[in-house]
Amino acid sequence: MNEAKVDYQFIAYSGAVHAFTNPQAGSDPSKGAAYQAAADRRSWEAMKLFFAEIFKK
Repeated sequence: MNEAKVDYQFIAYSGAVHAFTNPQAGSDPSKGAAYQAAADRRSWEAMKLFFAEIFKK
C-alpha cells in the first residue's frame, strides 16, 4: 500500500476478534468469533465518517 502511495487507514480494535459486530457471536474471544460492544460502536462511527468522506455531495 505504501509503495503504491495509496491513501489508506488501518484500524484495530483491542480485544476484538472475528464477528465483533454480531451480538449473536457469543462472548468468548478464544473461540475466534465473539461480540465486542465497544469495538462495535467504534467501528460503526468510523464507518459513518468514512462514508461521509467518500460520498460527499
